Amino acid sequence: KLVNSMDENGKNIDAIIYPNPTKSTFNLLVKSSKQSKTIKARIIDSQGRQIKTLTFNSNEIVSFGNELRSGLYLVEVIEGDHVKMMKVVKY
Repeated sequence: KLVNSMDENGKNIDAIIYPNPTKSTFNLLVKSSKQSKTIKARIIDSQGRQIKTLTFNSNEIVSFGNELRSGLYLVEVIEGDHVKMMKVVKY
């Protein structure tokens, strides 16, 4: 699913998580015009518990989720002071 929307500050955040839903791993890509920008992502379960934290560079594909149980998760993508929330499903 491609998420391309502006956050509350009017900054455009491009984030792609695929495949979604999945049986195995998700791939996350955050596109940014700044090549070396550091991105953080938090994986949060349906109970609001943080499961995992990822740190990677913009325009880099990072895989996660192989260790997750079936269920609904939130992925909070943090780029500087901008935050984007996305839902993913593992089945």
